[in-house]
Amino acid sequence: MNGQLFHIEGLDHQDGQLSALLRMNTDHVILKGHFPDQPVMPGACLVQVVKDVMREALNTQLLLTNASMIKFISMMIPQTHPTCHLTVTYKPSDDELITFTAQIKSNDAVCFKMQGKFSKS
Repeated sequence: MNGQLFHIEGLDHQDGQLSALLRMNTDHVILKGHFPDQPVMPGACLVQVVKDVMREALNTQLLLTNASMIKFISMMIPQTHPTCHLTVTYKPSDDELITFTAQIKSNDAVCFKMQGKFSKS
């Protein structure tokens, strides 16, 4: 995986919905400092994962313009469960904004939820 935080193992994208199977890089440097004795995925990285997968699916650059709700529900521990599942429902609008709702599950447990807006940049 080189220096990447995650790899997309599968991506299904159609009609304003996407579903992705992701494999996290358990050796990524960011996990070594967060936290050394029990590495957990930083919340900011989960937000970035949503953006990166959406960018890949839509084949366009995105800028997070609004995060109306972000919930960190349980810890995501890549060393224990290196794969996770991302689901996103989105709706583009006429003014280049994309309203979305996202959820990440690890080991069948929801660990992260988010609602917001991206603008195409």
